[in-house]
Amino acid sequence: MSVQAKWERLLSQLPRAGSAEFWRGLNRDLSISDHPFQVPHPAPQPSPALLEEYRQQMEEEAYFQTEPTLSAEMLASMRTAIEGVREAGLPAVFAFVYDIFYQGLTHFDAAFASVLGESYRLVPNLAVYYIEASDQGKGFAPHRDAEYLDAVDEQGMPTVMTVWITITEASPLNSCLYIVPKHRDPQYADSIQDLSVSADAFAWEDVRALPTPPGVMSCWSQYLFHWGSRASRRAKDPRITYAVYLQSAKVAPVTDQTVAVPAALGFEERLSMICRSLRHNNYATFASWDRSEELLAFLDRHTL
Repeated sequence: MSVQAKWERLLSQLPRAGSAEFWRGLNRDLSISDHPFQVPHPAPQPSPALLEEYRQQMEEEAYFQTEPTLSAEMLASMRTAIEGVREAGLPAVFAFVYDIFYQGLTHFDAAFASVLGESYRLVPNLAVYYIEASDQGKGFAPHRDAEYLDAVDEQGMPTVMTVWITITEASPLNSCLYIVPKHRDPQYADSIQDLSVSADAFAWEDVRALPTPPGVMSCWSQYLFHWGSRASRRAKDPRITYAVYLQSAKVAPVTDQTVAVPAALGFEERLSMICRSLRHNNYATFASWDRSEELLAFLDRHTL
């Protein structure tokens, strides 16, 4: 399908995307409730010793990864949801209409609290990444997320952090993450106060690859330098992940419409976060299309 045909299909589907009933019909086995963070059986939480290890690694290296936590059944449902959204001709981030992606976050509650404190909030910046198992597939170019100045506390712990959950394995063949740990990045400290600071002074031997099994939560600060590698046609599966921002409730909200976790979160609120995220992350691409007004009007109409 040509790029133009994909755009036309997206526009034709948008009116349906504003209806919860459309999404329930698309994936009948997945719920859309008003309390998506509730789970009947929370995953076992890490030991206090492991939580302290996570905290220490975040303080020293500005990231950490958990053990595989989400069940194979949950991961299969997430993948089905994302692939269903894509097959319907809509951006994969619309999968966030379903409870299961918020329930997935709940399973890592203790790890989040170890960094951000017992009360933390979901920032309306959501993403789903589907990297094809082909030579054309690739992750983001090297960057820092760097959307907020001074998003660290007195100990250097993040007050805003990126959360990235693997649904399928992320490997060197299907675009795993590569990072420069904080203590190996001479420009990390400068980037906290200057969001334009890139990274060109590190030693290449200090780059760390993060091949990641399914069901793992990875998280990092706003200032960690990282990227996704080029995929290969020799990869067995696409790299499917989803990501959010979380922030500590001890600091002022970095944007409006942040959500306390856990909290009620109905369909309209979720659709609003999805539309905000699409506009925020893809505005330049959308605006370049000759029918961008119709698309942007939909995003505006459903943003609370």
